[in-house]
Amino acid sequence: ENAQRRYGEQFEERKARTMRQLTEALKQKVEDDERNKKKVSKSLEAQKEKKMGAGTKVGKEDSDVIVLEDQAMGGDDEIPADLKWAFRVLAPYGLEDSGALLVNPPASQALPLMKGLRVVSSWPDLQKKLQATQVGKVVNSLRHHSDPNVAALARELVASFRVECQKQWKQRKEMKATEKLNDRTNQKAISEEQSTENDKTMENQQAISEEQTELQDLVRRAAAADPADPA
Repeated sequence: ENAQRRYGEQFEERKARTMRQLTEALKQKVEDDERNKKKVSKSLEAQKEKKMGAGTKVGKEDSDVIVLEDQAMGGDDEIPADLKWAFRVLAPYGLEDSGALLVNPPASQALPLMKGLRVVSSWPDLQKKLQATQVGKVVNSLRHHSDPNVAALARELVASFRVECQKQWKQRKEMKATEKLNDRTNQKAISEEQSTENDKTMENQQAISEEQTELQDLVRRAAAADPADPA
């Protein structure tokens, strides 16, 4: 009945094919969700073992948090690999043109990763990284998740990202202004130094000219005087 309401009246052959397609799509979605859950579970276990191996106690609040690192794959790619992976987990089917998620991830899968996203606010070039991976759009869309915990955490992350992006933008603006001021100061200092050098050069040239004039006067006086009597 649902298929008939959505796709209209179906012939028997077409109805059977449509049901097969719907069943396969649903089966594929379930398999994808299970793979993502296993990946998240393995990541949590690996990080828990790493912390315990390093002698760090893993508290109850930390046991369900995925730790993300600001490390790129290398080469020309400056975007953290963990942030790219976060997008694939939180938005396995991608985004609509409006920026909304095509399919919301289950809360059990989203929450550990979203808690790990809290550390992203301390990363440099935050706006660039959020835009390049579309994680910003994903988190913004998760504010409308049916699970209240996911929605609340998404709102917290959006607010945190916004504050940090504005802070970093202000810092970049102040840095550019400082660099511009330093350039002007340096140019002024160079100009003053060149002016001083020019003044010194002119003074030296004037002194040389005066010495040459004085020498020429002495030569003329000597030539005009009577020669000494040798006897």
